[in-house]
Formats: sequence, C-alpha cells, structure tokens
Amino acid sequence: MMSQYQLHREERLTYSISTYELERRWKAVRTKMQAAGIDYLLVQCHQTINGYVRWFADFSSAGFHTTILFPLDGEMTLIAHGPKPPAPAMMPPKAMRRGISEVVNVPSWPGTSWQNDWHGKEVAKALSRRNKSSGTIGFVGLGYMSAALYETTKKELPSWKFVDAQNLVDEVKMIKSEEEIMLIKLSGDMHVKAYELAKQAVRPGKLARDVIEEIRSEQVRLGSEDQEMIIWFGHPEKSYYVQPIQGATWIRRPFKEGDYVDFLIESRGIGGYFYNLRRTLYIGSSVPKEVRDAHELCKEAQRLLASNCKTGMSPAAARRANDDFLKSKGYPEELRVLGHGQGIDLVERPVVDEGETVEKLERGMTMALHPTATNTFASICLSDNFLVTDSGAVPIHPQMYDDIDIATVG
Repeated sequence: MMSQYQLHREERLTYSISTYELERRWKAVRTKMQAAGIDYLLVQCHQTINGYVRWFADFSSAGFHTTILFPLDGEMTLIAHGPKPPAPAMMPPKAMRRGISEVVNVPSWPGTSWQNDWHGKEVAKALSRRNKSSGTIGFVGLGYMSAALYETTKKELPSWKFVDAQNLVDEVKMIKSEEEIMLIKLSGDMHVKAYELAKQAVRPGKLARDVIEEIRSEQVRLGSEDQEMIIWFGHPEKSYYVQPIQGATWIRRPFKEGDYVDFLIESRGIGGYFYNLRRTLYIGSSVPKEVRDAHELCKEAQRLLASNCKTGMSPAAARRANDDFLKSKGYPEELRVLGHGQGIDLVERPVVDEGETVEKLERGMTMALHPTATNTFASICLSDNFLVTDSGAVPIHPQMYDDIDIATVG
C-alpha cells in the first residue's frame, strides 16, 4: 500500500529534511575536517541533479551557480544568484537558510565570460570578513564545480592551501540515515504507481512520448521534484528505438504488437531522493524465448550482485563475480557499471566497478543495482534499489522488487 505520508502530499508545499538530520551531517563532516586539518569546504553546483549543495543545505540550484563555504566552526556562507548589494539577498528565501549566517547574491550566469570570477572573488571576500588570511580549503565535487571558481579561488587566496575533500564528504554521505532511507522508500512508492501506469499505458498504436508524459504528470502530482525516464522499444531483429524524456526528441513510430519494451523510470520523490526502476514489458501474449532467457539470467545476476553487496565486500570484487557469472553462462561480460550508490544524487558512490576506490561496502549504503544480460536477440537490464546489510543487499521496496517478471501488455 502506498504510504499515507505520500497520499497526503498535497497538504505540503515541499518536504524539508529535518534540522536534526542536517546537524548530523554537519557534525560528522566537521569531525573529519578537524582530523584532516581542513578549515573550510567549498561546494558549488548549477544543476538540480548535483546533490552536494542540497546535501549540505537542503535546497537545489536552479540553473545558476550556487556556492557554499562550509566552515569548521560557525555557519555557512552562501553565494547564489540574485540582485547585487545594496539590494537585500533574495535567494534562497530566509526560511530555507538553515545553518547559513551570510547570503551573498550576485547576478551572474554560467555563460557570461566576464562574470566568471565573481563567485571566487566573493569567496575571498567572505574569508576576509571572517578575518581569515590563511588555512586549508577542501574542494568538494570538482566534477560539478566550474573551472572558473576553482581557478579564481586559488588566484585570490595565494596564502591558502587547497586539497580535494570529496572523499571526506562521501564517507559521510554514502551511509544513509533512517530519515533518508524513509525518503527513498517514499520515492519507491511513487515508482510503484508509475509502473502500474506504464503497464496500462503501453499499447499498440500509442507513442512512447505520450506514455512518458502520462507518467511524468502523475509523478509531479505525487510530489516528484525531477523526472527521468527512457523507453527503449521495438523488435531487435528489425528496428529498435529510444525515446528519452529530455528535449524535443519525438519518436513517431508507435508501439506495435511483438515489441519488447525496456522502461527505465528514475525520478526524484519528495525530499529530492531518487529511486531506480527498470523493467521489461512485452506487447503480446507470447514472449520470445530469447527474451525470456535473457530476462531469467538477468534476474539471477541481480540476485548474485545483491548477495555480494554486503558489509566488507569490495565493489570491485562484486563486479568481477558478476562478470564471471555471465561468462560462465555464455553471455558477454558487463560493459557498463553494474550499479552505484543512490540517494539525493542520481549517481553516488560507491560505484560497482573495478575503478572504485572505496575498498569495502558498509551497512547503511543504498545502492541502485542494474546488471544486464545480452544474447544475440535481446539485451535485458533490471534495476532496483537496495540497502547494504551484513548478509547482503536487501530490496528497499519489496513490493516493487516482487513485480520483476516480464509484463505482457496490449
């Protein structure tokens, strides 16, 4: 049954992470900063999909650069888009400024070159107002941060030392609290409803784009913050199509009898937490043997992967076990990552891949596990969210995990 909390979602304008949860994060990060000799962390994003700003402050960027200076002691400085002084800072609204003592608004855009150094200069000014002339700054999320902020900050603060502190934050961020796990389960509730709609909506003669829009509308009604969907469909021996949610791409070829449909629904629920659901549907009554074979093997691979994602196991070892299993069945090894952490970011660490530097999985990590089985006719991928335990990863949303077989529709 869908959570009563989410059924009454219309009574709330938004969901706010509890202040207790934010304080838990701040305290844990500061303990690690002190041990590492780091005085400040610097975080930036300009996409809602980047969760570091959201994780520290419980709000997302909206297409403009948002920068946070997080101190070892005291409250944060926030640099965000808005009218410059003497106009009062407008973004974010005051009610959303928990743990933030100073907000600096600058009317800058990522695509305006002569504004590139504004955020970096404001970081230097903020440190000057705090009477700090030297120390160590840790960059968090260099893959998300603009080169302009990175270069300007180092230029404006020549007496400071700079280090990459993402691992330090990830060590805290990877382990989910009870509140975070609850929000992932609520996002799963939303995906249960989305998949039920998908099974009703996928029909011969219908466009994939229209199915996506029906599900997107329902997810928005249920409180979704972002919607991510892709539909792969067609007949592999004839033609195969891809309909993403993004942009104006519109595949005009409708669903037909005999199509098999690979449907990924990976949206954010309330509070900004993702859930990763991928299922196979078949339009017709008789699923081809090759599709069924690949699907059954993919189910086995996901069970094996879940059993290996346990406390103390390395992501690299889990990856190798999956590849060995596929090859033992005459199937090619996986060419993508097999899974990854997931929470407030679409993709978080650890990543189930041999390049992952996290040596051991820990209890409380939440993982999207999505192995693939490919034969000469079909490529099947199944995905669900799991919680790492001492005995293996368990489904976060058992109702969704139980509905894993090929759905025949139409």
